Formats: sequence, structure tokens, C-alpha cells
Amino acid sequence: MWPTVAVAEEIPSGDPCHSSWLSGASAEASLKLHPDRRTHTFLTSRLTVHVPSSWPLSDELLLGDESNGYRTAMRCLTRGDGRLQVWWDEWRRARPQVTHEEQGVRVQVDTYSWMNRSGDRTVWPWSVVVQESLWTFQFAPAWPLQRANWTKVTIDPGSQHGVSADPAPSGEPGTNVLVWRPGSAWKATLVDGASPRRTPAHRAQPGLEPVAPPISVQVKPPWPRAWAALSESPTFTLADIAGPLLWRLALIGTVLYAIRRILRQVPVPSDEQRVVENLRKWMWVVLALFLVITGDSIVTELHILLGDGTQQLRAQYGMLGAVVAGLLLLRFGSPRKSLLWTGITLGVSGFLAGAWAVFRFAKEVPIRDGDSWSIEDNALVAASACVLALGFLGMAAALWRLVRDSGLFTPAQPHLRLRHAGPAVLAAVATTMGCYAFATEREWQRSSWLSDTTDPAYSDWHLQNLRHDLVWFAPSFQDWWFSLDWILSGVAVIAVLSVRGKAGRGGVEAPTAPDRFLLLVVFTVLVALGLGWYADNTALSWIGFPVHMLVLHYLTTAWANRAALAQPMSKSQQPLRNFLKPLDRSQLLDRSRQYREVHAQLRRLEHGQSDDTVLRRRTLEARLRALHRWRGRSRPADILPADVSVVDTILALGPGDTWDENARRAARLANVIGLPFSALTTWTGLIRGDAWTNSLGYGFALPDIILEFAIWQIGWVAAGYVLGALWRVLPGRRGPVRALPVTGAIALPVAAHALGKWALGEEQDNLALYVVAVLLVLTITGIFMDLQTFSSERRYWQSRLGLLLSIYQMRYFSLQMAYLLAQVIAAVTVWQLFTDTGSAPPPGPAEPPSSQSSPQ
Repeated sequence: MWPTVAVAEEIPSGDPCHSSWLSGASAEASLKLHPDRRTHTFLTSRLTVHVPSSWPLSDELLLGDESNGYRTAMRCLTRGDGRLQVWWDEWRRARPQVTHEEQGVRVQVDTYSWMNRSGDRTVWPWSVVVQESLWTFQFAPAWPLQRANWTKVTIDPGSQHGVSADPAPSGEPGTNVLVWRPGSAWKATLVDGASPRRTPAHRAQPGLEPVAPPISVQVKPPWPRAWAALSESPTFTLADIAGPLLWRLALIGTVLYAIRRILRQVPVPSDEQRVVENLRKWMWVVLALFLVITGDSIVTELHILLGDGTQQLRAQYGMLGAVVAGLLLLRFGSPRKSLLWTGITLGVSGFLAGAWAVFRFAKEVPIRDGDSWSIEDNALVAASACVLALGFLGMAAALWRLVRDSGLFTPAQPHLRLRHAGPAVLAAVATTMGCYAFATEREWQRSSWLSDTTDPAYSDWHLQNLRHDLVWFAPSFQDWWFSLDWILSGVAVIAVLSVRGKAGRGGVEAPTAPDRFLLLVVFTVLVALGLGWYADNTALSWIGFPVHMLVLHYLTTAWANRAALAQPMSKSQQPLRNFLKPLDRSQLLDRSRQYREVHAQLRRLEHGQSDDTVLRRRTLEARLRALHRWRGRSRPADILPADVSVVDTILALGPGDTWDENARRAARLANVIGLPFSALTTWTGLIRGDAWTNSLGYGFALPDIILEFAIWQIGWVAAGYVLGALWRVLPGRRGPVRALPVTGAIALPVAAHALGKWALGEEQDNLALYVVAVLLVLTITGIFMDLQTFSSERRYWQSRLGLLLSIYQMRYFSLQMAYLLAQVIAAVTVWQLFTDTGSAPPPGPAEPPSSQSSPQ
């Protein structure tokens, strides 16, 4: 049969819960909605039951949750007597609190959930129905507790207000909490053997038993919460696809325009022609990849709109899409024939095996030994491994080609070889599938924790869920892995910049206009945070692409005349950069050292008042004026700008002789400096608080932690590369100040995005913390760039701190350290303000978690 997982309810004969003994129990229930500062409304439920000691199962509650007696007793209080039940939408932070009382046992069960999809769900003891613009909450405790004395039932809609409530509730002063105090006011009577009819006690006949009150409340949520709760609707899905598609179309159009500008500069060397052609081809691969990996969703939603949607269709399209995407990447990578044919074999065999197994499940073909592992299950495992290996192999081949042709490193072999890639891919496949099995099994145990594991049908039910996870492995994998094509897009653009920078075609002192345009693309693709996510939908995510480019362009050009090298010389009024060549570096370093020594002597003379001191000061000032006289190698003698010293001049040049060298140095520095910040942002996003529990609800959660860390590292490297490439045209005299425009290009769009989320009443995630982290990484990178500029003097100082103190001089050093300390204090403050651990709900079976560092 088709491997879907549903709630199984098996009612044993008799009354295993001894419900008649629970008539002496007292109980309370509460439900609270948290719609404020959240994308999805957060639900918290609390059920408190005072079980009398006379209940035969009361002592079982004091045992551990691995005890069958404990599970039976807790199941009776929270689920009924069904032995096989699963609750995917109900989450808990800890096991129920069980405490012994004088006359029995007190049980408190705290659960939570999110309104993140339409349809029915159960957050015990509440049944929730999510419709397009109306949410219904019905009080539906387990039937053994129907006879309990319900002393208080409350629903707190938060800032939302109920549309209707039946029966009419009372309230609590100063709040909008809906309260019912039924006690024994509700009685049950049987009408012709039908289900109990509930009537008020004063109208009921004597001898009738109390039952739980039939409470029903309807709430009309704000439209952002209502829209976010429709994540499984066709309209929501298609809108969610449109945003990333427009983002990629903007990327493709921008890159093709930049390529056209580059090719106008004829003649184009062969090495540059090669990386430009790689970039052009890769842009079309990006478009093809996106259409392939979203094709299963698009086709499925269209079928649903036409009334012909099936799970089999999407699963088979997902497998086919994963195979086609892997082969596309492999073909672009142009590997050796042995590697290419290995990939083709993996793709064809994986698709055939997976499609055959899915077809048999869909057609309900009988499976041999239905309660044990079958040949169809083996086929699904083999298909999953083949699809996974093909995806890893294709991405590795494509990345190899882009990096190899860029000259970023020179491999021993020009082509990726199977004997090198094979072991790495096998290790990655084994690790990923092991993590997937662990996460899905943990999710199963979480959702079915009260099921009777001794029931013979439990193993069949468990196997059915495992088959379900295997069927959806390929669609989930393609959405998780191939959506990282934006990383390769950034690498392809950097490859063009690297080749042009080495050859000097992109300018020596500063990037030319086409190269600065490509730097804007690198910044937008690899550095900028993913924005435009409103109501859990990415329909507006494409807006971030032009916004980030425009903001960085403005911040680096509006104040370009404030850059040190843009200041006019005192006589000729020509920019300082026109008088500087790479061969002038040694002379500038020597003059800078003399300049700092003279200033040190002047500071020592500041406290003296004798005539000798005045004469000595005039001599030192004359030496300073001489140091500011400059003669270019092809220019007449001139004087440095009045507000630019020789130290400012050498710091403006940076540690490299070209902008490409500066870019590479800054990228290497940011890579090291960003390590602790990558760990911090990964921890806050995927591990801290409830995020860890929720992340493990996703099959690729564990590999995603490693991937998230790598994505942040890539972002730091790219941010350093952009900072170093623009080093000579950025305003400011010191490295930390030069980091401000690049940080501002991230902070300003984030501020606008945060304003939109505030207007919609959504949470701010960790955006402020991310911006502060970017500022700290780039500030420290700027400081180390200044240190590397004077690396030739390192041998004369006992520590880098002493050299830094000499470079910045006392007053500048104090300001820079105060500035850095202020950033640390800001980071701590932001951390304290945004420590809410109520993270986003776990993603669905084919939906990877959103990464703030991803541009999509």
C-alpha cells in the first residue's frame, strides 16, 4: 500500500483505562495563543490532572517513560486507550511532570505547536481546525477524562480576539482570557444509544454522569498569520516559488550584462575568455537547475488545482528531478569519461529502482512479508544512495571546474578523478544517510512516544513510516542540496574577477567599472542576508538583489571623494592616487616610520616649556613638512594633501600592490576571524533553545548544521574579498572606518526588512545580531589589514599590539579600541534583547530550514 502515515486507533475490548475510577479526578486545561512578534502563531497548552490514588494505574505514572505501565497510564490521560497513535503537530520541551500528592498523583502535561499549515491538528486536549481565515479550537479531552471534574478551562487568544465562543465564557479582570468553570455543571445522557448529549445540570435528570464541557471557540487571525498558515495551499506554494525564480532571473540578467561589458574590452586573453565562458554557461545551468528542482512542486500543485494531485506523482517527479539536476551539474563540470559514466550509471539505476518501488507502493501491490524488510525497501535505499552520490559528485565536479579555471589553486590533475572523488563521496553519502535515519527515527519516537510498542501491529506501523521517509528522501534531498547553486554562482563571478585582477585588466590601483559591477554581484550573492521573507513566503525575496547592489554602489561612490587616495595634492590639485605606484611602497614605509618617530618626539616635548624645547619642536616640524613633499615617478614635485599624512597614504594602499592582492589578503583574514562568529550564528539559528528540538524534525538537520557553518564562512570570505578589493576607494583613514560602508550595505536593507516585519507583527529572528557580527568581523579584518601593511616592521616590536599602537598612534588607538569595545557591548545588548528561544516551526518533509545567510 502507499506508505503514508496516519493516526491508528485500536480500541481494546473492555476498559483498559478504568475510566470509571477517574470520575473522582479533577482537571484543568488551558490554551494560549502567541501571535505577536512571530511569523506563525505559537500555541502552548497545559493539561493538569489530579488523579486519585484509587485509580488502578495511578502508581504506574511514577515510573519512567520507558515503562509500558507508564505509557498506558499517560496514554489514558492524554490520548484515550488507542494503542497506536502519532501526533506530528504536538511538541514538548520535557516529559510530563508527575508528583505524588496526599490523595493521589498530580500530572501536568505542557505541549506546544504552531499554526503553520491548514487542516486539522491535535494539541492535547484541544482539537484545532485551520481554515483560510478562521481558526476553530475545540475542547476534546481523552474520553477516559470525560467523567472528571473540570474545574477550569481557559483560552487566551492573546492580541487576537475571538469571533464566537460556545458556550458563553466568563472573563478575568484586565485580560481577554476566555474562562469556563464547568465543575459538574454538565451532564451526559444517552439518546437511543447514541453518543452522549450534553445538557446543563439544572435541566438534567438525576443520576446522569458529568462530562467535559463542549467548548468551541473561533478566532479570526490577522492576515499575515492566516496567510502563513496556508503553507500547503497551491497558491502559497506557487508564490513561494516565484520569489526565488525572480531572484535568479535578476542574477542571470545582471551577470550577462556584466559579461557583455567585459567582452567589449578586446582583445580578451584566453584564460579570461575561459572563465567568462564558464560564467555564461553556469548562468543557464542555474536557471535549468531551478526549474528542475521546483518542477515536482509546480507540476503537483497544478495537478491539485485541476483536482488530480497524487503523492506518487510528486515523489516520482522528485526522484527524476534529483537525477536530472545531478547530471546537469556533472555535465557542466566536464569530468573525465570514467567519472561521467559513473554519474550516468548512478542516475539511471537510482531512478529506475526508486520509481519501481514507488510504483509498487502506489498500486498497492502486495509486499512479501509485510511486517519485515522487503525487496522494495532495499530498492528505495539503493535509489536514495545513488541519488545522493550523484548530487554530491555533480556539485563537486562543477565546483572543481570553476575553481580550477580561475587559478585560485592549481591542482595536480586538471580533471576531477574518480579515485579521488569516490571515497569522499561515499563517506558523505554514508554520513548523510546515517544522519537522515537518526533524525527521522527520532522524529518518529517523538511523535509516537505513547504508543504501545508491545503491540504486534507497532512494527508494521513503524516500517510503514520508514518507507514513507525513504520515498520522500529524493525530493527532500534535491530541495536541500541543489538550492545551494547560488554559492557556485558567487564562485564563478569571483573566478572572473581573480583572472582579470591577476592580469591587471581589471585595473591595478582600483577595480575598473565592469569589475566593480561584478563585485556588487559577489556582495549580493554571497554576503547579503536573505531578505523579503514575509509571512513565511519568499514571494518578495527577489527585491533584496537590486536593493543590496544599489545600496553598496551608493555607499562606495557617494563618499568616494572622501577616500584618502582621492584627496587633491596641495599644488596640482590632482588626486593623490595619480602620484603613487607599487614601487613607491618601500619609500612610503620608510617615511611613515620617520613620521611616527617624529610625532613620538613631539609628544615627549609637549610638557616642556624652555627655549630649547621650542627650537627642537620647530626642527621636528620642518622634518614633518619634508616628509610630506612628494615627487611621483612621472610627475613633478608636489605636497601631500593637508589632511593626509604619509601613514594615511600607505594605509590607504593596503598590504598589496594591487586591489586583487588586497582582496585575497582580506578574504584570508576574514576566513580566520569569522570562525567564532560562524559558530555563534550557527548555534543561535539551529541549536540554541527550542531550535535544536525543532531542527531535528527535519531529516537533513544534522548535515545542515555543518552546511550552515560553511555558508557563514563563505559569507565572511566574500565580505573580506569585497572589502579588500574596494580598499583604496573606501572613505576613511583607518581599516575599521573603511569597513563601515560594506557593513552599511548590509545593515540598511536589513533595517528596511526589519521594519516590514515589525509592521506585520513578525519576529526579527537574529537579524540585529547578524549585522553586529558582520560589523565586528569586518572591523577586525580592517585592523589586521593595517597591521599587514606594516608587516615589514613586525620584527622590531615585541607584539602586534605594540605595532598597532605605533601605527594608530595613541589618540587614534584609543578611539579604535573604544569603537571596537562599543561594538562588543552592542553585540551583547542585542543578544540579551533577542534571546527568545521560541524558534520557527520545524520544516516539512521536503522543506529545508531557511538560512539567514542564503540570498534565496
